[in-house]
Amino acid sequence: MKNRLQYLYSISVFLGVLVTAYMMMNGATSSRLPLQSLQSPGLRNEAAIDPAVQQLLQMEQELTRLKKEKQGEKRLPSEIKR
Repeated sequence: MKNRLQYLYSISVFLGVLVTAYMMMNGATSSRLPLQSLQSPGLRNEAAIDPAVQQLLQMEQELTRLKKEKQGEKRLPSEIKR
């Protein structure tokens, strides 16, 4: 009896691996698990950027733009203000 249960368990694991590999390689939406359809439709797939991080990125872009503008300008020593 123990050998028969081990045999059935091995077969079920092997079939599970085959089905999982087939579903991963197939890529069709119809072969997805029913649990995936239970997800709420309000969830977004893309990552949302925190507004504080967005402001930091904008500031970094402006600073690099200012550095590039200042590199193009050449001042004479007489134009230096003290």
